[in-house]
Amino acid sequence: MPFPRSLFWSLFAIALVVRLLVLAANLHHPHPSFFEPDSTDYMRDADDLSKGLGLRDLDGTPSMRRPPGYSTVLALLFAVGVASPTSPQGAIFVQLILSALSVALASWMAYQLGGTSAALLTGGLLALEPSGIASANFVMSETLYTFALLCVFVAWSRWWNSPKTASLVLLAALVGVLPLIRPAGSYLPILFSILILGFGPRSTRRLRAAILFLALSLVPVGAWRTRNYLLLGSSELSSIGPWVQALFAHSLETRAGDSSPTNAPWSQDFAHEQQLSPARAMELQNDYFRRTLARHPFYALERFSLNALAMVGVPNDRLVRLCLEKPPDFVGRSLLARLSWLREVGPLSLLLVTGMVVSLGGIACLPWITIRARTWDPFRRSVWACLAIVVLYQWGISSLIQYQADRYRIPMIPLLAISLTLGLLALAPRKKGA
Repeated sequence: MPFPRSLFWSLFAIALVVRLLVLAANLHHPHPSFFEPDSTDYMRDADDLSKGLGLRDLDGTPSMRRPPGYSTVLALLFAVGVASPTSPQGAIFVQLILSALSVALASWMAYQLGGTSAALLTGGLLALEPSGIASANFVMSETLYTFALLCVFVAWSRWWNSPKTASLVLLAALVGVLPLIRPAGSYLPILFSILILGFGPRSTRRLRAAILFLALSLVPVGAWRTRNYLLLGSSELSSIGPWVQALFAHSLETRAGDSSPTNAPWSQDFAHEQQLSPARAMELQNDYFRRTLARHPFYALERFSLNALAMVGVPNDRLVRLCLEKPPDFVGRSLLARLSWLREVGPLSLLLVTGMVVSLGGIACLPWITIRARTWDPFRRSVWACLAIVVLYQWGISSLIQYQADRYRIPMIPLLAISLTLGLLALAPRKKGA
């Protein structure tokens, strides 16, 4: 049965109302909070793009600090007058709509896998999940990336049920733009081409479809890399990637007690401090990352594991900052310090705990539901395979990030909510004769 439209729009409306209430609480503060540290880059890039100046640094030279996807969307909103660099409320409202649509789309996915009960439970969890609510209220790229990722699953389902070239082109286009929104999506074109080979519809020529998909999905990121190479001498997707890898490597040296390089390749202004070209600076940072990992494989595995755990288990404090005019300080990194902080935020702690349950419970249910999925029909198996593999991919690649771990779980949250929902429903006693 098709997903009921009334249910889709009801879940959308509920999720939107919750997000608007948080926006209203934020606007009620004397100094509303819309910006995170990364927001400045996005706003400056969007302002330049809206004026036809292209992506450039403060000195006017071409920039590749961040991929252009999110900034381009902001630039379009600036150009039509919905928002501006000094008044981002219009852009925030658009993000709230995308976030609410993401809730409805995730419920649609859950309906494909588990029916109406799964859709309702998934929609209810995501409507109140704090990470998704908070990220939509900041100028950050996670909301757009999450929405685009869920659209990929819709496109996959459409292509699987009607394997036509037009549907495959749409799927390739959506997967292809993900790396331009967030660099974490860099390898998704390759990943989905493998999924097509392993889980594509039997009625199509999988190898031919996978090759065509891969060729088309690599066009957007290939064009961006070519631009970077011609203008800056490097084919990196962004200069942020080598920098965060250098940060990861520096943490390994600190953990091992090694002496670190005097030129500090983990510095955010490494190229400027050492008077290097962007291409040369990124080359040195990548080399530093590889050499450090080769010297300390055990500490790398330890750091990777700790980052992975932190990403799915750390309470998100952004919702508290949005809702409370004087939020309690988030001091200390120990478990006891964080539990104490949860008590101080009052009723909001229930939402934060809900978010932690979705993250940890969704991860815990992945292997169990994967085993159960072996008895499903081919279409449902293909959707679940995409979901599980994308979660593991996003989780793994984001665990190389040394800071702001809680941000990197946001695109995974809808998929983890579906996983948790299916696990809970599998535990529920069935009625006789069902």
